[in-house]
Amino acid sequence: MIKDNIWNIFQKVRKKNPLIQNITNFVVMPYTANILLAAGASPIMSNITDEFKELYKATKAISINIGMLDPLWEKNIIESLKIAKAHGLPVVFDPVGSGATNYRTNFSKKIIKEFNIKVVRGNPSEILSLSSSLNANSSNASKGVDSCIDSEQVLEHAKIIAKTYNTIIALTGKDDYVTDGEQIYKLSNGSVLMQKVIGMGCTLSSFIASFIAVEKNYLNSAVAAVAIYGVAGQLAERISSGPGSFQQNFIDTLYHLKKENFINNLIILKC
Repeated sequence: MIKDNIWNIFQKVRKKNPLIQNITNFVVMPYTANILLAAGASPIMSNITDEFKELYKATKAISINIGMLDPLWEKNIIESLKIAKAHGLPVVFDPVGSGATNYRTNFSKKIIKEFNIKVVRGNPSEILSLSSSLNANSSNASKGVDSCIDSEQVLEHAKIIAKTYNTIIALTGKDDYVTDGEQIYKLSNGSVLMQKVIGMGCTLSSFIASFIAVEKNYLNSAVAAVAIYGVAGQLAERISSGPGSFQQNFIDTLYHLKKENFINNLIILKC
């Protein structure tokens, strides 16, 4: 996958302005919405199943985030996924905190087993927890919603999960990896400041949803989203003095991102 193809997918987002349904946590909603708008997508935040029975008609993709998981959110997530499955809407799933508690881990495994998830985006501990070959809860791989391990350590598990569930795994950390179980792309942009701003990972999941809404080769669209996001983070860091200014600079950098700047800074390797 060449850099021009990645850029072209991003331009599809900007041109088509896809409506993205986000079932996400309250902590990140405003920032997620602002970043999707800066990218050219159109966000809507609703976790009400009865409402989604009408909204799905205009929706082009869904991002599911379990950061605020409780029995009511469970019900709404499941019902929304049933609607998405019935009408062929692509879904990105973010298993926030999976691996930290049995509750989150078991619910996350249920989602990827029972529904046709197109992309799973998570940090190393979250992705590791989805593996059927080990009990990630006892591995001390996470600290709350943060990972204590590197992406590369989890890559083989990510490949197996992708193959098993016919999905794309976007494994994000110091280096990012995107795989369909066979092909692997390594992306090495981003910024350490992204770890200091709440919601950057959660928002990336919704960002990926805006790309799979316009490009049905889900490996390519996931790679493109991670690539654009990482370069925007790297460029935003250069003009930021800390996490506060970075948060705003990221939105502006993404909004003004030009092809030449993107091409010249992207670090991508097909493994």
